[in-house]
Amino acid sequence: MDKETNTIKEDIDALDETDLLFIAKPFKSFSNKELFIIDQFIMRGGRTIWALDMINPHEDSLFFPIPYTKSTPQNQFDNLEKMLYRYGAGIKKNFITNSICASQVRFDIRQTFYEGKVRPNPYFMNYYYYSQDINGHIDSIPVNPVIKKWYPFACVTKENSVLTHNLGRVKLNFPSTINENLGAPSKKTIILETDASYKEFPAITRIYYDKNKVVPNFEKLEVPGHFFDPRLGKENPTNYKAPLAVLLEGTFKSNFPLNTLDAKFVEGMKSAGIKYHGEHTDNAMAIIGDGDIIKDEYIVDANGQKFINIDKDYIFSNELIYGNTKFIHNLIDQMTGNDHLIPLRSRMDIPRFLDRDAIFYDRGKWQAINLIIPSIIVILFGGLQFFFRKRRATN
Repeated sequence: MDKETNTIKEDIDALDETDLLFIAKPFKSFSNKELFIIDQFIMRGGRTIWALDMINPHEDSLFFPIPYTKSTPQNQFDNLEKMLYRYGAGIKKNFITNSICASQVRFDIRQTFYEGKVRPNPYFMNYYYYSQDINGHIDSIPVNPVIKKWYPFACVTKENSVLTHNLGRVKLNFPSTINENLGAPSKKTIILETDASYKEFPAITRIYYDKNKVVPNFEKLEVPGHFFDPRLGKENPTNYKAPLAVLLEGTFKSNFPLNTLDAKFVEGMKSAGIKYHGEHTDNAMAIIGDGDIIKDEYIVDANGQKFINIDKDYIFSNELIYGNTKFIHNLIDQMTGNDHLIPLRSRMDIPRFLDRDAIFYDRGKWQAINLIIPSIIVILFGGLQFFFRKRRATN
């Protein structure tokens, strides 16, 4: 027991110079000892940001020749989720899809796609759609590597929030909704939420791009991922928007009340010089229902692994259109008393979302408009100028 309490003292002391603890996408469960150390860090005024995945979509499993995979709940975080709920908000075991979303390069395409070019991977074969006629003849066509609207990659914001003002939308991957504890004393402020057009899925859900690989007609191929479209089979007359991230402020009560601790452990704490704290009345904590909010993208090509800025839309615009980095900076400044820096970032101009339907289907039309109409205007003005000059010379 003495050895255990001394170790805890060393771990608590290691956080003494820490202003804010950012815990993003943990993979393993937390022991009660680890949770107690973090709890006491919070009770002593330490700020924390939690970015957690409560479900695992296993989308990368589609890399193998299987028709679908399944998302599964992350049950190893049950004790952590209960602790967060006691502070003021937990995270549900679900995921949502949003009408405004990012694109995705399919895992089942044995290619890499970067800087506007599809680069074949020589080590694997591509997937194909198959069509079989009545004589048993089989035709095939390659699958488009890009899913232009992958609805589980929700791009979200929060209207009228200083944290998201004039920022690009924040890109989240299979995000889960927030479960607010209205009985907790902390003040709760939603800082990210879905659009009114969203759809919620349970923790265990089939994940696949195409329902069928064998199709009767290549002209009637289904749109990959369309079954995740939130507009299908769901009405939202109240325009409710589900919370995906929350900021807790004010009073936090310990998840480990003194009367629930083992008496020998309490004595060991005292002998080791560890002071127990039961609550803190002026603290801040952020809880985000996605662990990938600060995860950079990467591709693998002939030159190895290449990382891509999380804010970059590397599939279409090649611009920094997402607001993940600045959102996290704003959140940290808000929680650490540096909120005077937030308006400075809000003055920066950002590239806006491109209309992906226009990019896919109307690209030729807009190129023609941009080339032809200016030419017509120049010819028209030139003709008018020639006409009036000739008329003036005649008179």
